[in-house]
Amino acid sequence: MIGLLLLIVGLAVALSIRGIGPPRASTPVGPGGGWVRVTLWWTANVLVILLLGVMLPLRLFTIAALLLLPILLPWPFTRALLIPLGWVRATYHAARLSSLEWRRDRAGGAAFSGAWALLRQPEPSAADRGWLQARIADAPALSPAHLGALGLLAASRGDLEEARAFLEAIPLFDDRITDPLLLQRALDWLVADAATQGRWARVIELTRGATEISAEALLVAGVAQRVVGHPDAPGDAQLQILWERVPLLRRPDRELLARAGCNAPSGVAEAPPAADGGDPLETALKLYASLLERPSPGGLAAAAAAWERALDELQPWLHARAEQLGARRGVPLEAIRAEIEQSLAAIAEAQGLSLAELSRGGLLSAARDRLREDRLSTIELAAEGLQRRLDAGRWLPAADEAREWLALARLYSEGVRSGGDEVRRLVFRAVHHPLCTLSVELFNHRGERWLSNAMTRWLLIEARAAGDLRAAELQERNLRL
Repeated sequence: MIGLLLLIVGLAVALSIRGIGPPRASTPVGPGGGWVRVTLWWTANVLVILLLGVMLPLRLFTIAALLLLPILLPWPFTRALLIPLGWVRATYHAARLSSLEWRRDRAGGAAFSGAWALLRQPEPSAADRGWLQARIADAPALSPAHLGALGLLAASRGDLEEARAFLEAIPLFDDRITDPLLLQRALDWLVADAATQGRWARVIELTRGATEISAEALLVAGVAQRVVGHPDAPGDAQLQILWERVPLLRRPDRELLARAGCNAPSGVAEAPPAADGGDPLETALKLYASLLERPSPGGLAAAAAAWERALDELQPWLHARAEQLGARRGVPLEAIRAEIEQSLAAIAEAQGLSLAELSRGGLLSAARDRLREDRLSTIELAAEGLQRRLDAGRWLPAADEAREWLALARLYSEGVRSGGDEVRRLVFRAVHHPLCTLSVELFNHRGERWLSNAMTRWLLIEARAAGDLRAAELQERNLRL
């Protein structure tokens, strides 16, 4: 009987170790037979538990079960104990045994889990960070989980821009190699990051249509809808239900509900103060202060309109004052207007508010034009620099190539957000050629088919949005390879 027990335990461990590395770089999908291996794994686990229960007294059975817990239930053990403790290397090795949660990419999932544990350390260890980076560099190809791990490593050293870029790119990878747990945890980090910065419109954008979303992210999305006054915002009772659905150990305190104005009328966030017919400058300052505290599309439009009225009132006084001082008329007002335009544009950019949708002339239109010109020149220079490097044959490691792509994609997205479809059509051709060249090189000569596939999918999405049928057809053909 003992021999049979040892045989079954050995089988369970062998099933866990078999296929422990990532799929070969030559295939665009995860290793085959994943569900068969998971089924055999759990069958072996059940047999081990039953045999232990038959053979051992209760006390010895309890001790044996606890000792075998990391092998029999590797992910619950990792999630409940190793990650909260910040034990990076133990987390990495235990996660590699997780045949269910990381069945599509266990090596990448182990790296992501290790980076997750690193973020739980009070002061993230540089040694642990370097150790994980070495594991990622040893991978034959960069997978979505590896990219997510690089994002969390960037967050651990305070580079939040890079962390956002890497984690936001994960859904672009083929879902056949992207584990649902990876999508969910990446979204959790992005939602928490946006909420911490008060970027509530971005929270709504991130969670809209998400297929893998946790209870925590759903709660924060509900709060975001309340804050910006979204028409589909949950009422007090619905928000309370969302809060109670979050597991107790991960449940935020009630300050988050208070931030949403949980005692306000259902679905309605606090509106910015309305113009009271008093002094236009005082009204503009009040609306501007309200916008800084609770950024929203409506608040941005109201503040811009109030400043328009205030500047109209200031103009005669400034002209008279300029004549008294012998200065050129219009110069002070132009400077004030330019300062306000720049300030409104900065708020819109920081909060992810679309000036292209809000501007209908006046200050918002001028702010949009200012942002558009800046973005156009920046995107074109970045695309030209990438093309020159590729023409010279100066190739980078896969992780750095991903950084180049995502940095250019971020500039492109910011330009489109500030300038709308007009900017999209202008700059798409500028970014399409160098990124297509890079994607083809990664696919044909570097063995980075997963990364190339994600870049191709991004180019296809943007080609369709820009109305470039020829580019869309090209990327559709590339995606079928």
